[in-house]
Amino acid sequence: MIAGAKRREAAVKAAEEKTAAKAVEAVETKAVKAEAVAKSEPVKAEPVAEAAPKAAEKKTARKTAAKKTTTKKAAEKAAEKTVEPKTTIILEYCGRQVTENTMIAGAKKVWAEAGHTEAIETMELYVKPEDGAVYCVINGDPAGKFCY
Repeated sequence: MIAGAKRREAAVKAAEEKTAAKAVEAVETKAVKAEAVAKSEPVKAEPVAEAAPKAAEKKTARKTAAKKTTTKKAAEKAAEKTVEPKTTIILEYCGRQVTENTMIAGAKKVWAEAGHTEAIETMELYVKPEDGAVYCVINGDPAGKFCY
């Protein structure tokens, strides 16, 4: 399947190169004709058969582009199907309960109260239920603790 796609891409590139070569020839022919007109020499009419290859190339490019977008859409749909489930962590010890969100909010509060203004990149929370405390390490530095 991959080999077929590579062959198609090679065919498209070859068609593009041929079209580019014909375009250069057409420009050169037009330049020669312009010089001949300027010199008032008779010019031989040359047939231009570029329309057919361009049309074929456009069809091939459209088909290839359509297949690529279809493949991308299929990959996105597959990614959507494997969505992580929403989780909630609740720590319960000696009749007390604390959620993950409460711990994160407390750590941010401790960080702000310590006078830090830089953004939080990493946050490690160490929960010690027997003390009823959460110890915070933010951006690799110990930030303190708070009780829940």
